[in-house]
This record gives sequence, C-alpha cells and structure tokens, in this order.
Amino acid sequence: MVVPTARSSLQNLESHKEILSEDLDTIDELRDIARIRMATYQQKVSKSYNKNIRICRFQVGDLVLRMAFQNTTNPANGKLAPKWEGPYKIESEAAKGAYKLTNMEGEPLPRSWNAIHLKYSRRRDETFCLNPSFDLKSELDQDPAQTLCLDAKF
Repeated sequence: MVVPTARSSLQNLESHKEILSEDLDTIDELRDIARIRMATYQQKVSKSYNKNIRICRFQVGDLVLRMAFQNTTNPANGKLAPKWEGPYKIESEAAKGAYKLTNMEGEPLPRSWNAIHLKYSRRRDETFCLNPSFDLKSELDQDPAQTLCLDAKF
C-alpha cells in the first residue's frame, strides 16, 4: 500500500515530463551560450596579458644567456645560485619567439627556448698578456702597459 504524500500528490507527471523535454531541447543552446561566454573571457584574459608582454627578437648569431631553472643548477647553492646560464649562440628561429641554441663549442641544445627565458649576453673578453718568464716587480717599475694588457669589453 502506497500512502501519497503532499509532495507526490501535488506533482503532475505529465507537466514534469513536458518540462524535462523542454530542458533537453534547450540544453544545446545553453551549452553554446556557455561556450561563447568562455571564449570571450579567454580573449579578454589573453588581451590583457599580451598588453604587457614584450617579445624580444634575436638575430641568428646573437649571444644570449638562458634562464637557470632549479633542475639545472646545484641545489646546494640555494638562493646564491646563478640566475642565468651561458652564453649561448642563436642557431635558428624555431617558431615565433622560440629559438634553437648552441653552446660556445657549437653543440646544439636539446630543445628550443622561448624568448621569455633568454636575454642578451654582454660578453666580457678579458685577455691577460702575462708572460711567465718576466719579473713582475721590475717590469711594473718600468712600463706597466707592456706587461699587462687588459682588454675588457662590456
């Protein structure tokens, strides 16, 4: 024996089925509206992000430094670890804003690197022309320019 409750006695099954069928008909429209809303939101986020991004363009042959990540540095160094590695040479442009790099010996790095993780290298060429067969004290007394030729480019 089934005792009807107030809720089940007031519920009309035909009207309930009609409402469900209408919901099934409009569900595709609701999904399309949600998809459009999501696309407009993503466009707004992309526009606001790209407004502050400045893509740095490098030329083939430029010397760059690569950002040092935690998995490539010695963990014992902690916060004193170097922030940049390199210098590396730009071999080619792999895609928009991505570059193939080689080290100074000419060996290619395994993957391409985004320009966000690269910066120009200020190469320091320091040449010390110290002849091991001279007496430093007597040479410095005579003419220091002949014994030490320090050429530094920054």
